[in-house]
Amino acid sequence: MGIADFKIAGTLQASLGYDATHSQVLDLQLESTSVTDGARVQFSIITHSKDAPDVVFDPPSGIPTTPTGIVTCTMPASGAHTWDLQCQVDEGRDSLGRVDSGYTKRRAVAIRSTLFQFRKWLPGETTQYSARSWSDEQNLWVDALEVAFAGTFAGAFLLDAATVPSELPSAKAIRALVATLAFLGQEVTPASFTRRDAAATSAEGLALKRTVTGAAAGAVGQALELAFYLTDAGAGSPRRTGRIRSEWISAVALAPQAKTVISVLGVDGEHDYWSIDNAGNVVLLTPSGARTLLAEGTATGFTVGAAQRSGNGANAGVPVTYTSGRGQQQSGGNNNNNSGAVALRSATPGTGGGGTAGTPGDAIIGVGASDQIVVKGDGTQTVFSSRVLVFPAYTVAQLNGGNPDPTTNLNGVVICSDQTGGRGLCTSNGSTWVSDRTGATVA
Repeated sequence: MGIADFKIAGTLQASLGYDATHSQVLDLQLESTSVTDGARVQFSIITHSKDAPDVVFDPPSGIPTTPTGIVTCTMPASGAHTWDLQCQVDEGRDSLGRVDSGYTKRRAVAIRSTLFQFRKWLPGETTQYSARSWSDEQNLWVDALEVAFAGTFAGAFLLDAATVPSELPSAKAIRALVATLAFLGQEVTPASFTRRDAAATSAEGLALKRTVTGAAAGAVGQALELAFYLTDAGAGSPRRTGRIRSEWISAVALAPQAKTVISVLGVDGEHDYWSIDNAGNVVLLTPSGARTLLAEGTATGFTVGAAQRSGNGANAGVPVTYTSGRGQQQSGGNNNNNSGAVALRSATPGTGGGGTAGTPGDAIIGVGASDQIVVKGDGTQTVFSSRVLVFPAYTVAQLNGGNPDPTTNLNGVVICSDQTGGRGLCTSNGSTWVSDRTGATVA
């Protein structure tokens, strides 16, 4: 033990390096309490890492009021730096005036980097921080970068500054916020994460978390977004092209409800287009103009329907309902708005070729596996199945006009029972109906 061995914030000389925090006030004091009152003790900075600011001693001279007294040392409020701190007794000489290494001792004080918790080295560093010199710190850099680029962890990998995966050197607490590193801009795979678990288990492989400043409560509308950027053909700077957003609908502590929204950059700006709400509804949003649900590249067809109920049981299938939008709400004496139309139609044929023009596809209404009504796309006919079509029963007076629609006569062709009791086409001359098959007056 040397007479100049000293404590930093209560830690002994044998500890060598000390990791401080921003604005921390350190107590510096000799370990020995047997130094004579006539001894001269002084604390000072010998050297420091590049661009490190000065620390503040109190007293400014670094000399305690008594040899075993305390000198304080205040760290700066920002930055990652390292200082070579020296304690010297009687200018490093023994009572005979000879230079004695026990009368001069040095220790390193460091403020580590926020992201990776790295420490900057001192010029000509030897054993001020570690008995193995700066090599331990260099080894830490190698291990940390290897993990950051490979990213294989036994536990969950959380983008959380307070969480350190168990495979990282716990003593150095390397932070896992690799998403802000400059190397992500390079044409390499920035990170690959593998989670090892037993078979037939599931777990979070990657989690994004948001907390509120000051541990305050969450609120409606608070959201966490995963954004995507691509470089456009203009100035070459990245532009946001879309987002996936998770948002609170209700932040009630015991019954929270959220929704997920997908937004995309389109010709008229970025809009929210898809939403899955708290009831499980998938909503196609229409921020401007009508939107179309398209299935692209499905050569075998595209079906919208409800899935079959799972398991065995007596439940009927899930009904499927297609509805148009309700008319907008009105107030006062204004007429109420109509709802939207429901249109089931095939599309127009493709164009651009020099051959025979295409025709629209058929419009089909079916029951089970059978087609019941087929409206031919080429316009030739409308085909009904062998099933009987049932129309309302009308009297002759109703068919000739008046009811059910007083504005039109139903003069034309109808299907009715003829004199033989069979069904056939009948034609009206405005007053009577004649069977087209027998020529007899039916009614």
